[in-house]
Amino acid sequence: MALDDVVFDQLDVAAEPLDERLSQLTVGHLLRHSAGFDRLKTADSMVVRDRKPWCPYTADPLSTVRLDFTPGSRYAYSNLNYCLLGMLLEQSTPEFRDFRALMEQEYDLAARGIRFIDGPYLDDEVIYDFRHSGFYGEDYWRYFDFKALSSSAGLSGSAMALAELLSSLRTNGRFAVTQAPAEDICRENVFRGCYGYSVFSYQPSAERLRIHVQPGLLYGAPSLAILDDEGGVTVWVGNGTRASGSSTDAMLEQLYAALDAHYSGAASH
Repeated sequence: MALDDVVFDQLDVAAEPLDERLSQLTVGHLLRHSAGFDRLKTADSMVVRDRKPWCPYTADPLSTVRLDFTPGSRYAYSNLNYCLLGMLLEQSTPEFRDFRALMEQEYDLAARGIRFIDGPYLDDEVIYDFRHSGFYGEDYWRYFDFKALSSSAGLSGSAMALAELLSSLRTNGRFAVTQAPAEDICRENVFRGCYGYSVFSYQPSAERLRIHVQPGLLYGAPSLAILDDEGGVTVWVGNGTRASGSSTDAMLEQLYAALDAHYSGAASH
């Protein structure tokens, strides 16, 4: 696949798109979360309670989707972006035709103790704190299609295992997510204001540390993966949700301050 491949042309969709802007949607837009899907405006079809998502099982409903904004005009995180990318990957690797099998082949997850979850809890899963998770509790897994969520959420493993995987990919040049060219719509001084290829970049000012972030949140389990421009990789995995505000943003603020101070101190000595 190429970044400028048109998604609608690559997927087997039976009808022409009702929203003509879908014909502009590219692989690059999906990776950079600038595709036009905004879950704050339109319900996230991947995590609707008790409803089986259409993606990744069929691409036909894509023709009826009404985009929330023109592709490339701004950023907005969407799980559907990842699901469509997963469908494209399955289509481009006919020897697998299964996203999970492809990920295992590419990244040797099992050997690292990383697994896809399907519910109920794995033997080595921690106890999650659901006090501030709305109407979801310990049986949250009953309400989601984890097979469909595979390309956007639902991995189990240690923070160290993920950090080592990301570090090895970066060292071997197989993790170009931080190398996306700058776009006019980028605002790196705010969280989620400038997406690269799946990660968002953050740098409050030119003289401060620049980082690239992939936050995660499955109910009761917030997490962060941070790649910084000094070559470091930081992973945090939590087991509870804050009473108010974003768990990942609150932790990111603390981790950024610590990392910025660490590298500033190292430079001064």
